[in-house]
Amino acid sequence: MSQPNSAHPFTKLTHIAAFAAAGAANIISLSRRAELLEEAKKKIAQAHSATHFHTFPVSIDDADNVKSIFAQVRAIDSFWKDFAINVKGNLNVVTEYLRPETLIKEKKIITVSTTGAHQRIPGMASYGASKEALVHIFMHLQEEHADKRVRITSYHPGAILTPGAKAYGFETYPIPWEDVNLPGQFALWLASKEADFLVGRFV
Repeated sequence: MSQPNSAHPFTKLTHIAAFAAAGAANIISLSRRAELLEEAKKKIAQAHSATHFHTFPVSIDDADNVKSIFAQVRAIDSFWKDFAINVKGNLNVVTEYLRPETLIKEKKIITVSTTGAHQRIPGMASYGASKEALVHIFMHLQEEHADKRVRITSYHPGAILTPGAKAYGFETYPIPWEDVNLPGQFALWLASKEADFLVGRFV
C-alpha cells in the first residue's frame, strides 16, 4: 500500500492504520513530510508489530527517486529465497539420501510442509508457493521410485505457536493451539508400517 502526496495527512494516517489492523504484511508510505512518516511508523510498530512499515520521505514528482524506492522494496531476490531453501535445499538432501540407485533397505522421507501450501495468506506468497512446489515434486518422486523401496510422505505439523507464528502476529488470533510435541509424535507414526497407505500423499 502506498499513499500519494496529495492525500490529507490525517486521511493518510487512517488509511495506514486500517491496512495494518487488517494484517497487511507490508505497508509502503511516501510523503514529503518526514515527521508524518515517523509518527505513523511509531504507531504501527506499537500496535501492529507483524506489519513491516516502509517509509520514504520523497515528492512523487521526482521520477528518479520514486524509481529508486520501488527498486528497494521490490526485492525479487528475497522472493526466490524461499524457493532456494524449501525446494532446492530439500532436493539437495533427498537426492543424496536416495543414493545409490539400487536401494538395499527401505528409505522413508517424511517432510514437514504446511496447509499454507494450499491456502492464500497475505504476505505468504513465496513461502506458500514454494511449499506447494515441494509437495508436488515429492509426489512425482514417489511415482518415479514406485518400483523401489522408497516411501515419501508430506504432512502439516498442526497449529503450533512457533516463534515464526508469533512474529507474524498469530499469537493474538483465537486459534486452538496444539501441543508442541504433536508434530514429532505424528512423524514417528508416519515412519511406521501403519502409515504405509499414505505413501506419496500430503496429510
